[in-house]
Amino acid sequence: MVEKGREQEESKSAFKVVDRRRFDTEGNVRQDVPESTRPPEPTPPPPPPRAAPQPNGGARAAQPAEEAPAPKAAAPISPEAQAAKNAYDATGGGGPAIDFLAFLQSLGQQALMQLGLIPYPDTGLVEPSLPLARQTIDILGMLQAKTRGNLGPKEERFMEALLYDLRMAYVKVTEAAMAQAMPPGLNLKKKPK
Repeated sequence: MVEKGREQEESKSAFKVVDRRRFDTEGNVRQDVPESTRPPEPTPPPPPPRAAPQPNGGARAAQPAEEAPAPKAAAPISPEAQAAKNAYDATGGGGPAIDFLAFLQSLGQQALMQLGLIPYPDTGLVEPSLPLARQTIDILGMLQAKTRGNLGPKEERFMEALLYDLRMAYVKVTEAAMAQAMPPGLNLKKKPK
């Protein structure tokens, strides 16, 4: 009796739930979906052109080279993006040309600012941030590992020297910060006699 009452109440309800999802739980198109809402069937790509059989056992001999397919055109750029690129190119920079050594030097200078050893150029203030300095030094270490064997001798020496200097500076700044944070009478460097 309870079920009949529930069924009657449900049949009198003001709305009806209709599942309009086009795909089932496995990702396949459901069969009970009307054709008008089904996605179009994907068209298979055309088969690649087949090469003509070669005389002399398949070896190529003095035949004209096949034309390579034309490279895909770059996606169209919006007028705003093109205007920004043109304005950027028109400024001409003013700094040194960016190459790998300049990039490493930039990261090294950033680490020195984060260590508090040189002031930030825009504010002139010395604002150390040891976690950021550590992260920048770790980024340089990652670059060294990922570019190993792909750098010229000059770039390799520069990166190695830069990383050594920055790591040593980090240790000194960290030790100085710890010594400054210690109570005046406590010195952890001295060994008890």
